[in-house]
Amino acid sequence: MSSSSDLDSILDQVLDSDDWKKHSAKNNSHNNAVDELMQSAHSVTNVVKKDPLQPASPDSPLPTIITLNYPNLSTAATSGSIDLTWTTVNNASSYRVEMQSIPRNSESAKPEGWVQVYDGKALSHIQSDLKPNRTYQFRIQSIGSSTSSSPTPTKQNGVSSKSSKKGSTSIQPPKTVVIYSDSEYSPVVSVTTLSLTPPIVKVATRAKNVLKLSWSALPGATSYRLQCLTHVKVKKEQTETTSSASSSSSTQNEEVEDEDDTAPPQTVAPYTVFEGNTTSYSQRFLRAGRVYQFRIQALAESACDDSGYSTVFSFQTAPTVPKPPQPATKIASTPITITLRWIPGYDGGATINEFTLQKDDGQGGQFHVEYCGPDNTYVVRNLKKGCLYRFRLKAANQVGTSLWSTVFAFSTDSAPPDPPSLPFLQPKGRKSYALLLKWDPPVNANGSPVTGFRVQVSQNEGGPFENHYEGPHCACDIQNLLPNSPYYVRVLAFNECGFSFPTAVTTFITGPSAPYAPGIPMLVSSASIPMSPMSPSLQAFPLSPMLLHSSSFSVQPGTPPPTRGSLSSRNNQNEGLALPPSSFPSSRSTSSPLLSSSLSSNSSNSSFYSPSFSPIASPTLSG
Repeated sequence: MSSSSDLDSILDQVLDSDDWKKHSAKNNSHNNAVDELMQSAHSVTNVVKKDPLQPASPDSPLPTIITLNYPNLSTAATSGSIDLTWTTVNNASSYRVEMQSIPRNSESAKPEGWVQVYDGKALSHIQSDLKPNRTYQFRIQSIGSSTSSSPTPTKQNGVSSKSSKKGSTSIQPPKTVVIYSDSEYSPVVSVTTLSLTPPIVKVATRAKNVLKLSWSALPGATSYRLQCLTHVKVKKEQTETTSSASSSSSTQNEEVEDEDDTAPPQTVAPYTVFEGNTTSYSQRFLRAGRVYQFRIQALAESACDDSGYSTVFSFQTAPTVPKPPQPATKIASTPITITLRWIPGYDGGATINEFTLQKDDGQGGQFHVEYCGPDNTYVVRNLKKGCLYRFRLKAANQVGTSLWSTVFAFSTDSAPPDPPSLPFLQPKGRKSYALLLKWDPPVNANGSPVTGFRVQVSQNEGGPFENHYEGPHCACDIQNLLPNSPYYVRVLAFNECGFSFPTAVTTFITGPSAPYAPGIPMLVSSASIPMSPMSPSLQAFPLSPMLLHSSSFSVQPGTPPPTRGSLSSRNNQNEGLALPPSSFPSSRSTSSPLLSSSLSSNSSNSSFYSPSFSPIASPTLSG
């Protein structure tokens, strides 16, 4: 019998066997089963007949066909992948996994949707590139194999067949052939991938004006959308936020100034700053030390499979030196103090720990440190009244010190002026009936111009003082005083805020009184008759003109002393006692005319002063 006829004989026997009929009934494809059987039959041809020329023994055993079990399949799903694991099946040469996708809103998939996704010997497989929130079905099959084994040699009459005599033919039992056919497919396992979730964003690089953000790739995500919730000032040269631009973004510090640098970044409606398939992005043109907010979304092939937005992530740029404080405001003041309060500028991302306040000397001089400390309110003391002072501020944090603020100025409150100088006499200002005084204006008007002065006079050192003069001039005359008498004077200055303190009391003594006027001329004898002052007891009685007989006479006209007047009546000239020139006779007259003179006096002075007359010696005039 030839080898082909032997093979056909074996196949016919196998196909007619009950095992084969059971096996073929279990398989869906009869052709596949035949192919497998042909491969198994060819593999055992040499077992049935080692030598093709040697006819097969009619005692050759048929191969044994064993159907394998299917493994138990386990799954674990993510948003874009499913992990498959299964148990080991003895005598399985490999495993075949098939998958089909269930369309959305469909309860079952079409049978022709099955696709082989794995064929190998491993006991696990990760099926990736799946869509999130989708249902997938899997089934697994054990792939069979064929084996052959040699039975134990038989003995004939107690002698092993291997020890037969030389030249005799040994009898070798045929090998046992076992065919392990493929298992059935396991029951279908349905697995739904998870919904897509947004990734977690982290800061990869943080600089003063740049934040480089990164996140991990998610299974099932095809791209990512990053949005910012904080206003970012965009320069003209800033390009569109694309994936290529973001990958090449520099992390160098770029100085950016906002219009209002003291205000925190403005929270705005979310706007997209990046969308692409990379997992990093650099946000430039930020302000140092500021907190910026972002959120991210994972995108899938279908918009309905996109993830929601993540929670808001807050990231802060690296800190820098603070900005200068705003110019202070004056919240209170007195003539010698100013209370200032200021608003700190942007702190640079680090807490401001010290402010420095400087002021000048009130005359436009150099600045000097007035205050250093953490408070933003300070009372500047020991200032001049009504004086303008300039100030400036700076702030410091752990990074460094800010620039100086703009210079600002405030004045202390106006106040009554300082007292003027002590009064003093004008040249020839000491008279018996008057004092002519002068003084210098105060050195400090205390913020309001001096508008006038007040002079107060008293005859007692302790007062009371009477107002004698009030006006804008720095001089006045005090009249109607008693001669050779002390007077006590003090001066005050005033402006719109009030009167100054008075000067120290200054004592002035009026001049001595003038000599009394001589009596009425009279005619006397040639003998000299001395003229003597009137008795004081008679000074209160005015004398009438007298006619004296004499061939000669002499007249000593005099000026009467001043009379008492009111201190409050300023600059009044009181008439004195004087003789008019017409009252005197001609020198050529030898007769004794009647000399009449009139006394001119203020009636108010009659009780204070009366003239007295005294005879004087005069030479005799010869005829």
